[in-house]
Amino acid sequence: MHPLRPHIRGRFFIAILQSGMVYFPASVPNRCETTAPSNTLYVSKWSLPLNTFLNCISVGAGGLIGSVLRYLLSLLPIQHSSGFPLITLGINVLGAFLIGLIVAFAGKSASLDPRTVLFLQVGLCGGFTTFSSFALETHTLLQGGKLLVALGYICLSVVLCVGATALSNVLAK
Repeated sequence: MHPLRPHIRGRFFIAILQSGMVYFPASVPNRCETTAPSNTLYVSKWSLPLNTFLNCISVGAGGLIGSVLRYLLSLLPIQHSSGFPLITLGINVLGAFLIGLIVAFAGKSASLDPRTVLFLQVGLCGGFTTFSSFALETHTLLQGGKLLVALGYICLSVVLCVGATALSNVLAK
């Protein structure tokens, strides 16, 4: 018996290995191996769900960290008298800059693990940036009769976030 053999329960195989790949020989449904035999030319139907599961874990872990960082930054006592959401704008600009760096570095480095890119880009930046907060704060400003502040927030958010992404892309080259 292989020392890393995962727990088998019924017909479901549960395995989380560092490599993220488990081979299940189709001819023997109640047996699983952590390395492919030398004569195996295919990866079974179980490798896709396992990889998808591990990708979801990576995205979730990144999202957890990004969301907590966003929350902690929202605790900063920075407020503008007009109600302009400075912290959300700053978070979105920083997130746009970071996602630009991640994409630029991922494009330059073929050795960067795709799961790491998912962790950083979809998870961390997705959890950190706050488009839904942007939409809510803009709506709140409009409901409060602050049309010019809302328009300024919309324009600054779009221009600064696109600019931050472009700047990070240039800096990464």
